[in-house]
Amino acid sequence: MTDFVDLHALVQACGDNGLGSAGGQDSGYRLLLVESSPLIRGTLRTYLEMSGHTVTEASGCQEAMDKLARHPADIVVTAIDLASGGGQELLEEIRKQTNWAHLPVLGLVSQAGELGGDSTGRQQFDGQHLKTDREELLVSIGRLARGAKARNAAAGAK
Repeated sequence: MTDFVDLHALVQACGDNGLGSAGGQDSGYRLLLVESSPLIRGTLRTYLEMSGHTVTEASGCQEAMDKLARHPADIVVTAIDLASGGGQELLEEIRKQTNWAHLPVLGLVSQAGELGGDSTGRQQFDGQHLKTDREELLVSIGRLARGAKARNAAAGAK
């Protein structure tokens, strides 16, 4: 399968002036993007950064855990079909860590037929999206980050 850079979508994400966030969605969150394909990872990183987010990249589960320890994130965005370890393994490792157990994790799939919970445990992800559905990904990032910040604020007030 060949992946192509969607330049039209990237230009649309920039708005009229080439800056700013796509569709007026929330921006400014710290994301850990985990994807084994350098082309897909680079395309998603560009789109997310153009939408105002700070992105740290990893290509696999162990690298993601190492980077998460050094670069705090508001949300982890991971391919479920990672070449090394898999997104499900990464999710389980994050959930084992008490300091990251409530960190939102979004799973990305390549085909619509892979969406939804099944016996592999994918229902544990805080959301799932097609890798190509960037607009919906931005909506979910904003929703999950706002929810996480509200939970952290409530916990700090106790």
